[in-house]
Amino acid sequence: MDTTQSSMTLEDLKIIHENDRAIYSILLSNFWRNPTECLQIMSLWLWLERVGFSNLISKIYSLSQYSMNELADEAVICLKCVNDPQFLFSAEGSEIPLTRSLTAEGMSLKFFHDNRRIAFPKIRRLATELYAPVLADLTAKAAHEDDAETSSQNHMVSGSAPQSPSVNQVMTSSLFDESLTLSLSQLSIGGDVSRAERSRVNEVARAERSRVNEVARAERSRVHEVARAERSRVNEVARAERSRVHEVARAERSRVEEVARVERSRVNEVAREERSRVNEVAREERIRVNEVARAERIRVNEVARAERIRVNEVAREDRTMFVTFSRGYPVAESEVRQFFTRMLGNCIESFHMQEVAPDEQPLYAIIVFLRPSFIRSILNGVRKVKFTINGKHVWMRKFVPKNRNFFLPPPARYLRKQCKSAYDQAGFVGTRSVCARTRMHDNVVGSLRPDEARDRHD
Repeated sequence: MDTTQSSMTLEDLKIIHENDRAIYSILLSNFWRNPTECLQIMSLWLWLERVGFSNLISKIYSLSQYSMNELADEAVICLKCVNDPQFLFSAEGSEIPLTRSLTAEGMSLKFFHDNRRIAFPKIRRLATELYAPVLADLTAKAAHEDDAETSSQNHMVSGSAPQSPSVNQVMTSSLFDESLTLSLSQLSIGGDVSRAERSRVNEVARAERSRVNEVARAERSRVHEVARAERSRVNEVARAERSRVHEVARAERSRVEEVARVERSRVNEVAREERSRVNEVAREERIRVNEVARAERIRVNEVARAERIRVNEVAREDRTMFVTFSRGYPVAESEVRQFFTRMLGNCIESFHMQEVAPDEQPLYAIIVFLRPSFIRSILNGVRKVKFTINGKHVWMRKFVPKNRNFFLPPPARYLRKQCKSAYDQAGFVGTRSVCARTRMHDNVVGSLRPDEARDRHD
């Protein structure tokens, strides 16, 4: 017995091997099998389970009692193959069909023959060290029942008093060597009996077992025949029922498909009409929304146009500065733009440089800023400021037109006259052609006082 089993009590082992005890009891009591043979059968099955055929005992326990007894007969054949090196067998496993079906591994007697040197000591050890103590109470119970029945028969035949033989009467037929029988005979269950009595009991048990097996075989054959006829009848009924169900299902499918086809057609027609109605409503709604949007856009554009006119024509004078440059130090528009962009960020709306001949230097410019706040930041509370841009001086002041309509486009003749008058007062001649070049130039020159124009040319 291994270390794990040795640390358990006998009651623990009985609980663990509960199914084993139930199978042993059935073989012993219901089929009158020899206790030693039953121990060896159980040991063989447990050895098979331990070498890899998992849950074999549980599978056997789930069988009917007659199948269990047939499996025990096959186990006896396997034990003979293990015990006898000269045992004749076939490699197909036809002698042990039940064992072959339970193991599902193509089991045959060749397996037991090839592994007999390993199986023999293992099975004997399981029988003597595990099953002998675990099954001893069941063996004693069966032996006492058999003793009582045998004594009753002897009393009825000879009139003699019943005797009380021990369990060893039925534990003498061993397939292994005498060591197994001796180890089992050491279970202190009863007293000694004569060899002749044991032989007689074994003979009676063997004859009874043969009779029971014959009855069981006939019963199994009858049951199998009845089951075969019943299966045939059930299969026929099931076949007819399946055919009827399939026919009903086919008819029902046809009906459902027809209903579904009609319903789909109706739904599609309703959906088509609904789509047409929705599209018409959507078209009318789009037309109405477009009309409303067009009117709203016109109104917004009118408001925006009026606002732009108000901001550009009225408030532009509050966002405009006049810039003058020193003669001989030309300043480009890009230099002025970069200077104020670095100072104030994106602040210039438009930049109007004096238009001159290619060989002349512009002396002034008008800058329209995006907001009046930029002008306040530049002037910082004074009327006029001076900046140095790339080493060149630039003067700036807020642009003040002479009249409120300065930013409105004046007639060209008036501008030319105003420009000529301003330049004549400043002491310049021949400026008529320059003055006529652009309207902005005429506007600017027309807004200058004579002293300012003279300063720009100094």
